[in-house]
Parts: sequence; structure tokens; C-alpha cells
Amino acid sequence: MLSLGNNIVSSSSVSRELIVNGSFSIASGAGVGWTANGGATTTGGVGFLNDDPGSSLTQSILTIGKVYNYSLIAKSPDPFGNLKISDDAGAHVTISNVPATFTEYTGSFTAGHALLILHESSSGDITIDNVSITEA
Repeated sequence: MLSLGNNIVSSSSVSRELIVNGSFSIASGAGVGWTANGGATTTGGVGFLNDDPGSSLTQSILTIGKVYNYSLIAKSPDPFGNLKISDDAGAHVTISNVPATFTEYTGSFTAGHALLILHESSSGDITIDNVSITEA
């Protein structure tokens, strides 16, 4: 049992964070958690996705068929930056026209593959931070 304020909650109902280094505080080496592909980077305390079609940040943390909650903040200096949250089975969430200031996004999806993929799907660069994935 876990006590949260005046409430007692079963520890099985508290979701464990699955993302490693969601704050991008570790840029390289052990503990980085992310695989950066194409023009993606994990430096300066943020994740960066450029408009290269192969630009993505990935982590193999999902279980097929399970429902996950996500939250993250994102910004894009380009008016047409589109962020996709997907896995190798397809896109689950498309966030269109990401604004120029950090904005929080939350939601849920059902995994079709083990690999979580964050990528830019249009013609804008996107900066992300505070990425969280928990089992629903």
C-alpha cells in the first residue's frame, strides 16, 4: 500500500514510468535511453527532431496490446511542424501545427509494436522535452 495524502492506494494502481531519460538530461553514454535516427539529437536537455524523413527518437518499451498514457511538451519554430507518436505498427497520435512555444500534450494509445517512435511528419523542426509514457 502507498499513502498519497489522505488516500491509501494499492501500489499496483500506481503506474511506473517507462521512458528512460524523458527529460533528456543525459545527452550520451549509459542512461541516455533514446536511439536517435537521421537528424534527431538528444543534447542541451531536449530532444530535437529535424524535418529529415528519417529523423526519429525511439525506445523499445511497449508491450503489444497494452494501453499507454503519454505526456510531453513540444515546440516548433516552423508553422507546419507535425509530431507523430507511433510504433512500428503505425501512427497513434499526430499533433499538427506544433506552436513556437512549449505546449503540453497528453493522451493515450494502444501499442501495436514494442518500439515507441517520436518523429516529425511534415516540414518543420520540433523540440521535445519531459516525455512520459506509463501503462494505463
